[in-house]
Amino acid sequence: MVSLIGMNGLEKVTKENTGKDAALMVEDVNQFLLKSLHRGSSTINDGMDLSFCIFEPHTKTLHFTGANHNALIIRKKLANDQREFPIKYENDTTEIGVINGTRRPVGRSFVNIPFENKQFSCISGDRIVLFSDGYSDQIGGEIQKKMKRANMMNLLLASSAETVSNQINYMRDAFHRWKMDIEQVDDVCVMIIEVK
Repeated sequence: MVSLIGMNGLEKVTKENTGKDAALMVEDVNQFLLKSLHRGSSTINDGMDLSFCIFEPHTKTLHFTGANHNALIIRKKLANDQREFPIKYENDTTEIGVINGTRRPVGRSFVNIPFENKQFSCISGDRIVLFSDGYSDQIGGEIQKKMKRANMMNLLLASSAETVSNQINYMRDAFHRWKMDIEQVDDVCVMIIEVK
């Protein structure tokens, strides 16, 4: 139910508030969710995680606000590259940087810190990765444990030379090999967008 209300809030906010920064738009979704979940004297104590981006193609500027979510940037290593984000994972040719979101959900929460708008300058060839925690939380493998974030990052690095379409297929196949015949733990979403 919360996801459905959240989707309605996202649709409303994106139609009505073009030009606002990402953090203000996520706060608008938060307020919509809070009002929708309030029922008389009782409230439903629930929320949801969210990744929200605004991309300006003419300047290749990414605005990101995460509610309990981070965004990843996959970039080919460049000589004298001045990074605007911390590098968390890398191999000989590629690095993955993290743009941290705000550590709170939209909806009811014990934490009430403001959502932050993170601005980042992309270059051609960068890949923006948005994902839910369902991928890395999946139980599987030979020892039937969670995949974990580090393994997911290694899969992204290993497939980074592929086209976006092939990289998505690689990630999907790797997930199913990991999961085997074990029941899926959570919703899984991995979105990869390449900057032209």
